[in-house]
Amino acid sequence: MKLNKKDIKLICAFIGTNYPKVELNYALVSRGGIFATDTRKAIMFHAVDLDAHDMLVHKKLLKGFESTLGKNDIATVSTSDIKCNDIRLHLDTADWSFNYPDHEKILDQELENHFVLSSLSDILFELTSKHCFIDSFHLAPLIDHGDADKYDVFYTPQTEKNSGLVKVVASRFVDEEEVVLYTSVVIGREFKSQAKY
Repeated sequence: MKLNKKDIKLICAFIGTNYPKVELNYALVSRGGIFATDTRKAIMFHAVDLDAHDMLVHKKLLKGFESTLGKNDIATVSTSDIKCNDIRLHLDTADWSFNYPDHEKILDQELENHFVLSSLSDILFELTSKHCFIDSFHLAPLIDHGDADKYDVFYTPQTEKNSGLVKVVASRFVDEEEVVLYTSVVIGREFKSQAKY
């Protein structure tokens, strides 16, 4: 699995910071890719060539590694480490006294509404116009990453019982074949107008 600096920065944005639930301060490297969540949002960078046992990497270590990369550097993820040039970040065996969230259950949700974008620059406007209210700071890392060719956006609008949800599947075209780069899910927030008339 190969990741660039922007990819690693995006993964870090989805890992919790100083959470009392310790496992949320880590990304999970497992068969199929790298998963991160902070309970309000989740992301999985997909890798069909990664057949790793469950390994963990702390957010602070991953951020430190990302800071050593140049703009065009490519890091390689293996079953035991992430490396680029002469820098190697060792992955730790997952201690399952941690109760890491079930990433398949989170990411495999099927949402009934769908649209496609070539850029996420207007995703907040698009979702708001469809009554799906997502805090901008949750979507900002996806917008800043902007390193995909196509974005399939699935969503559930806010209702009286549901705060809404958005799922973004980002793809790149490699040799004319569409390859999924990442899948992310962000929980919406309940929106009630505070406007006075």
